[in-house]
Amino acid sequence: QLFAGTFGRCLINVDNSTLANVTNKTECDNMGYYWRNPVMNFDNLGNALISLFHIATLDGWKRLMKSAVDARGKDLQPKSLNNLPARLFFIAFIVVGVFLTLNLIAGVIIDQFYSSRKKYISKRRGNSIQALFTESQLHWYRMMKRLMKAKLIKSDPPPTFKWQKALVSMFLNKKYELFSMTVVVLNIVAMMFIYYQQSAFRCIIFLDALSIADILNYGFTCFYTLECILKFLAFRIYFFKDIWNIFDLIIVLASITGIVLSNLASVTFRVSPAIIRAIRIFRIVRMIRLLRHAQGMRRLLMALIASI
Repeated sequence: QLFAGTFGRCLINVDNSTLANVTNKTECDNMGYYWRNPVMNFDNLGNALISLFHIATLDGWKRLMKSAVDARGKDLQPKSLNNLPARLFFIAFIVVGVFLTLNLIAGVIIDQFYSSRKKYISKRRGNSIQALFTESQLHWYRMMKRLMKAKLIKSDPPPTFKWQKALVSMFLNKKYELFSMTVVVLNIVAMMFIYYQQSAFRCIIFLDALSIADILNYGFTCFYTLECILKFLAFRIYFFKDIWNIFDLIIVLASITGIVLSNLASVTFRVSPAIIRAIRIFRIVRMIRLLRHAQGMRRLLMALIASI
């Protein structure tokens, strides 16, 4: 989303690193020079994963960062220190992805081992009172302790109209949760196939040539938008009590903003490509929706936030 097709550069000779005095790839080809792309780039999913692996191992990440900082855009000749904010991506990935996440995973594994060991020893020995309990009494005692710690949850007033009740019943159904997770997974798979210089075709509905990725993005955005609208109609003002609903609403607004800015930039208005790419990053955030149903990953994320 950020660096696809931006690392290429025009060289005077194949074995020479001297940059030619051109502005883009078309001029480079017309003048008989050589347009070369570095081995490590973000043009497709495979190359991006390899590049991120190099960054995670702290091997060659400075060359990648220099290419990103010098990049001017797709098929444009790089310029020294043209995009300084790109350094934030590499710094954030190293701090969060390398230093924090890897140490967190190792810490969670070690902590889980000692926690399981402690529970096992406690279960074998027990305290002075539990040692006198039978198996059924011990089970009842632990159940009472859980009930004493449980907190009452105040339920929301039921909706008035039948169609609202039907929507609430649908959204609370496990089958719909499975369907929603499937859509998110398909959305993630669709984003995995986005690559540099992908082909475009004419869609019957649209006059302009659109890539398959754009059409799929429009479709998924329409689904998420419709879902947010129906949820708001079903749950009314109580829609905002659930933090996940607010998260979905922010993602929908960011997706719509990205589509609008992209269309405006392609017509008459001048919009910075960096702004459009930054907004498109919110597409990737959609995969966090899976954490709503993945309790293990959600606990791991909460542990990461707590460690920060």
